[in-house]
Amino acid sequence: MNYNNSNTVQTAWLGIGSLVSFSFSIVSAAILSRYLSKLEYGTYKQVLYVYNTLLIVFSLGLPKAYSYFLARAPIEEGRSIIRKMNGMLMWIGLFFALVLYCTSSLFADVLNSPDLKKCLRLFSVTPLFLLPILGIESIMVTYKKAYIYTAYTIFSRLFNLLCVVAPVIWFDASVHIAVGGFIFSSLLCCLLGLYLERCLLRNIQKTATAIKIHEILRFSIPLSVAGLWGIIIKSANQFFISRYWGNEVFAEFSNGFIELPFANIVINAAATVLLPVFSKKVYDNSAPSSIIDLWKSVAIRSAKIIFPLTVFSFFFAEPIMIFVYGKQYADSAVYFRIIAVVNLVRIVPYAPVMLALGKSKEFARIHMLTALMIVVMEYLCVRLFPSPCIIAFISILCTIFCLGMLLRCICKYMNISAMELIPYRSMKMLLVLSLTASILSKAVSSLLPDVSVIQMLTMSFAIFAVVYLCLCKYVGISYTYILRKRSRKYI
Repeated sequence: MNYNNSNTVQTAWLGIGSLVSFSFSIVSAAILSRYLSKLEYGTYKQVLYVYNTLLIVFSLGLPKAYSYFLARAPIEEGRSIIRKMNGMLMWIGLFFALVLYCTSSLFADVLNSPDLKKCLRLFSVTPLFLLPILGIESIMVTYKKAYIYTAYTIFSRLFNLLCVVAPVIWFDASVHIAVGGFIFSSLLCCLLGLYLERCLLRNIQKTATAIKIHEILRFSIPLSVAGLWGIIIKSANQFFISRYWGNEVFAEFSNGFIELPFANIVINAAATVLLPVFSKKVYDNSAPSSIIDLWKSVAIRSAKIIFPLTVFSFFFAEPIMIFVYGKQYADSAVYFRIIAVVNLVRIVPYAPVMLALGKSKEFARIHMLTALMIVVMEYLCVRLFPSPCIIAFISILCTIFCLGMLLRCICKYMNISAMELIPYRSMKMLLVLSLTASILSKAVSSLLPDVSVIQMLTMSFAIFAVVYLCLCKYVGISYTYILRKRSRKYI
């Protein structure tokens, strides 16, 4: 196998793309937070919140269907499959745009944000541009061209920076200018994405696919149902905080209550690469042990990256928030610490295994149960113990419950215990070393003279990295395993 096309390299390319995307997003958020008032910035975040929430349902699970079907079909049918799914998403995008426009008043009332109505109506054309290219990541990864998607990601973020942030700085610091720039950026992304998809299989002989639309929907509809419950899981806390605590608290919460971006980069990249791999393994009736080996390999590699970064971020949450968003968002640190716990649990993507094993209905049921739990508990919190911090705690507890149920389902299907699937001993050691290095770094940083936030973070992370790597060498934990060629069969 060509190492340059291995799963490791594909994951690395996706990781680089995600890192670049995150960097641009942080720059964009940092600038908008400073130029827009808290009220207008909160409204802008609400627009994106409404769109991303509805997108989970309106996408009908089709982005994952690209990987599932393209991995099983001959490459000659690739163009036909892509066109069929793109056409489905184009019509869905038109319907999505109409719904977004017509329900703008409803969302403004529900979120108690009068300014949201006009912004949503302006924004409503966006699904026409973004939905037809939702599958570009899965397409490129399935055909081992993740580097093309990374290039697309870089250009799309540049479009966003130039079309959204630049006009706010140069012309008018208003939420309407930001929304208008986002629309134009989406149009440019659409044109570029469709062009790259067209070029991908240009020299491949085209054959019409035998896959019918109802087959695609049979796979994707359960994902859409799970996505519907996922909307509730992800948006319940945002809804309650936006409605009962207002735009300013919502802005603080939305900036802080985000999973460690580096953790998301690792997990999302692995999930995108693993879905076509698992789909192919199940389709070829590969031995279950190969799936278990792949899972454990991903788990330990993810933990080696996620655990130390998560623990360091927990200890230095406040200066991180101040550095990124400014002193007015120092209170976001408490939410950043609360959600950090999830990063220690979500080290392996569960969805690819569940979908490849044909457990999409169980996947949806677990998310349904989690959604019901989170709504009931957060409603009781608002009525009995009103606090946005408790809302955040409830959210992560329900998320951990969901992950535990997914793990139980996978173990039951494979007839193994969780102890056989999760490398607990190695994970515990990584956590202890990360805590030790973070505590020492925090102690040393408290003795430093008054310095800027960026200087303090730089010195603290340098101390942490040196201590952590020395401890790893002392106990025999090697990071060269992640890149070792003989391990490329895993990821």
